Amino acid sequence: VGSFLNLKSVVDYIKNLDKDVVLFAAGWQDIVNLEDSLFAGAVANSFPRRDCDDATQMARDAYTVAEGNLFETLQNTNHFQRLASKGVTKDIEYCCKLNVISSVGVLKNGKISLVV
Repeated sequence: VGSFLNLKSVVDYIKNLDKDVVLFAAGWQDIVNLEDSLFAGAVANSFPRRDCDDATQMARDAYTVAEGNLFETLQNTNHFQRLASKGVTKDIEYCCKLNVISSVGVLKNGKISLVV
C-alpha cells in the first residue's frame, strides 16, 4: 500500500522483492484519477525504463511534469474538488508530501500489516 507519503519506502520494498510488480492505481468509482496515476509514475520513475508500455510512459511523464508541485497540479482535478468540498484541503496538501512515512502496508491473508 503506497502513497507519496511513503514513496521511497515503497520503492525500496519493491526493489528488495526482486520480482516483477504490477501497480494498480485505484482510481475512484472505476474512473482513473490523476493522483493515483502520478503516484504510479513516481514509482515507475525509480526503475529503469525497460519495456515500458504506453500507460506506464504516460504516468512517468505526468509525474515528471508535476514533480515538485503535486498539490498545485491536483487542484484542478475532479477528485480534488470533491474532497475539498468536504473541507479536507489541508489533508490533501499533507498527502502530497514526499517520504514522510517509512513504513509500507502489505496485504497478507486478507489483512494489511505494516513493514518497517
